[in-house]
Order: sequence, then C-alpha cells, then structure tokens
Amino acid sequence: MPLGRLWGRQTVVEPGLGWFHRSWLNQESRSLEHRNFLVNVWFKFQAFKRTADQFDELSVGYETTFFSSSGDPSLAARELKAWAVEHRANFRYTFTFTDRAALVITLSGDLDSAVRGSGGLFEGGNGQFRVFF
Repeated sequence: MPLGRLWGRQTVVEPGLGWFHRSWLNQESRSLEHRNFLVNVWFKFQAFKRTADQFDELSVGYETTFFSSSGDPSLAARELKAWAVEHRANFRYTFTFTDRAALVITLSGDLDSAVRGSGGLFEGGNGQFRVFF
C-alpha cells in the first residue's frame, strides 16, 4: 500500500495478519497446543541509493501477538502462560546489491519488557541473504 513520497522518497505501509496453531503429542498421548494470532504493520522507506534506480530499504515494524495455550503444562516451558498479549518493535535494513540479490538484517525488541522493566529491550534478530533466480 504505497503512501506516496515521504521526504522525497518512496514510502510503503505493509499491514499483515497471521494465524499459527501448533500441536504436540508425546509418546504417552499427552498433548500441548499453542495458538497465535498476529497483527503487524511495516513502514518501509527508501534508504541509501545504490544505482540510478536501486535503493536500500529501511523498515520499521510493530507486531502484536495474541497467544493462548492448552493441554499438559508439563510439556511446556516453566514460564508459559495460558494466555498473553505481547508487543514487539522490529527494525530491518535491506542492503540491495542488484535487482536479484540483497542482504537483510532484522532486529526485534520486546516492548513489554521495556515497559515493565523486567528485562532488556533486545529480543533477537536474524540475517538473510536473498538471491532470486
């Protein structure tokens, strides 16, 4: 969903929804289920200009997860909650090498920990090298 131009460059807003249902069944027929409903939005901005028509991309995202679980709690981590709402902030930079290759670095922050003061803001991250054939 293009927003048009922000600061003279192309800006895109990308909303998303996700549903994940995971089930585990162990050898004694005990089971555990997780259900996640995700709502997210990404704001994507053109960054460093690589060539006349290619730009890197800077993205900022916000994600909310509605989580629930049921089943045998002995199969889960000790800190598992039956129900929770979690919030994350995401930052992504895409280094564009050509129109068919890029390196994407993403960092995620746990906004709930930052608000509660119960831990660090940094939650994790990843890197992806993308090549399109």
